[in-house]
Amino acid sequence: MTPGVGVNAEDLQEDAGSVVETNDGNELVLSWLESTRDAEPVEVIRYEPSARLLRIFPMVQRGWPGGLGRQFDELTEIQLDIGATQWDPENHTGEGDNGHLQAIGLPKGFESTYAFGIGIERGFQGLFRKIEKLTTFTLVRIVAGAEEGEADGVFRISVGRFARWVAAVKTNRQRGSTAVRRVNEAESHNLLADLLDLERVEPAFRRHPLINAITEVVATGHLLGGADRGSLVAHMAQVAPVVAQEDPVQFGQLRQDVELASLKVIIRRFNEGLSSAAGNAEDYWQDFFRAYPFALQQLFSAPVKLYREHLHVRGSNAEGRGQRITDFAYVNPVTLSTFIIEIKTPATPLTSTSSYRGASGSGSEAYPPSPDLSGAVAQVQAQVASMREDFPDLKRRTPGLPDDIDPHDVHGAVIVGRVGDLDSGERLASFKRYRSGLAGVTVIGFDEVLERLRGLHAMLSNPVDVDVEDGEVDEAPPAARPRARRLPRNGERASAGGDAGAD
Repeated sequence: MTPGVGVNAEDLQEDAGSVVETNDGNELVLSWLESTRDAEPVEVIRYEPSARLLRIFPMVQRGWPGGLGRQFDELTEIQLDIGATQWDPENHTGEGDNGHLQAIGLPKGFESTYAFGIGIERGFQGLFRKIEKLTTFTLVRIVAGAEEGEADGVFRISVGRFARWVAAVKTNRQRGSTAVRRVNEAESHNLLADLLDLERVEPAFRRHPLINAITEVVATGHLLGGADRGSLVAHMAQVAPVVAQEDPVQFGQLRQDVELASLKVIIRRFNEGLSSAAGNAEDYWQDFFRAYPFALQQLFSAPVKLYREHLHVRGSNAEGRGQRITDFAYVNPVTLSTFIIEIKTPATPLTSTSSYRGASGSGSEAYPPSPDLSGAVAQVQAQVASMREDFPDLKRRTPGLPDDIDPHDVHGAVIVGRVGDLDSGERLASFKRYRSGLAGVTVIGFDEVLERLRGLHAMLSNPVDVDVEDGEVDEAPPAARPRARRLPRNGERASAGGDAGAD
């Protein structure tokens, strides 16, 4: 079917103008023609079916009426892999909620109204203006795959990266609105304070550090910057030995607060990965565990440290094949035991969709592990075997590798899927039987990793007291726990606003 034949000509007209559909060879061309005298069609979209490529020529309305002009100074074209959109050449245009003709199926963050100019919405242009500033590219392509960066004169970014940008802008807008509302609520209270015989208040500070920072900027016009924070940290490092000796209680509390803050960041980032499309890619979790190795250390009931990332445990043959490479290799610095870790994604299924034996709902069905899970386990088992058999020789031929590792005492682990997504019946039981029957390889779900981190945070947040005489362990009441004194934060005595839930 010829591209565009599913759209009727009368459906491509509105009061402001019309969408002109033409064919250039086998390519579909869409232009915008304003309903003003002497107006000329302006090409805004071109579809190349052979390359499955949607080419957007970003425009913006320069005046009404006044015609469309280029949206960016240097960027002339934004390309989209069709797989990164829901755009359909046979149903490409329709009437939007605003009464204007719109391009159907463009990703969120794109301006889709022809009369306003097809391109990037005003609030999301910053990413492309930054590309203009930092590079010399005039073409940007949003790709469905993972290959990003420069290629054939085009700067490529993945649709997942663009989606993260759009989501970040929206989140920051909401945070900014929350901060402005807090300041305005304090201002309104203070303007009436002398008339109603009330005390003046400061803007409310809640839990979220970024909203608090924005609130500080709106209220005072300044913020402790990165350089200032760096100087503060450097000063803390210098005085830490003195504080530890002069006031060990205060120093211990400070250290615990820092550990809790770090752990909260890890938990928040982990949650973001579980709840976003970006977390469905293995590369996301490779980057996460590289940035926060502490999260991996919680999988083992022993002290561990990173030995190597992407450790080669078996070399290639004469044809350059047969290599075995781990995601991460950790080592116990005390026993020198080795731990090989394979990272999958939270979306990886843990069991097959259909039972191997027994009718569904009968209570007798058995579910084999999914091919992705069994394949990952087999891969780790092969890496464990190569660690014992092949790695000692590789290590001898690789100068600079640390000696603090025992390649014969090796354990494997696979982080994969979500155990909580399994129903509580035979599917879960089948998975648990499979997992417990594995020798030398531990399988743990992403949700189980998160719960371990949360449990550790809860434990650090609520220390316990141990009665040495009777061996009982009791949680210390808050009043009994020695804490360092601190000054009240702005608004703690009397704060305006009831937006605690906004954080």
